[in-house]
Amino acid sequence: MRGVSVFRLPKAVERAEWWQRHLVEVLTGRSVDVPDGPVKAEYDPQVRSLRQRELAKVAELAASGTAVSLTVLQDMRARFEREGILGLVAPRLRTVPDGAGRADRRVVAALRQVVDGQTGKSTVSAQVLRRRMERLVEAEHGPGVPLASRATLYRLPAAFTPAGRPA
Repeated sequence: MRGVSVFRLPKAVERAEWWQRHLVEVLTGRSVDVPDGPVKAEYDPQVRSLRQRELAKVAELAASGTAVSLTVLQDMRARFEREGILGLVAPRLRTVPDGAGRADRRVVAALRQVVDGQTGKSTVSAQVLRRRMERLVEAEHGPGVPLASRATLYRLPAAFTPAGRPA
């Protein structure tokens, strides 16, 4: 992974678990360590609104010496609700070191299929491969799949052609 130290990954996991503990408490009123335990009064969803619970958590964290803004807390909560604990890990730490970076996996799979289908045939331009990939993505997933930038689309085939294919 470009620019990401392997030594930072355990810290990222630790940080995601820290966020999870706090967000579960905000969402359910209970500690993640004791899921059947009593509901904390300041986080009780039956009595307090989500905003009140979020403000209580921001105040609790500030009192413990960890300043977190309401906006950051809300963003992390939304990511947690949408993606689970993986949403609490920085996106740059979630990419797989396969040369595809953050490109949509549907685009990468289609481009790989197009490149593999061209193996053993006459050479075609990257633009031809790109157009074939775009047609394949639209045929399989419909319109609206976010395509990578033009530069990325020209770079991607090198990540998985026989000479550049990861072992």
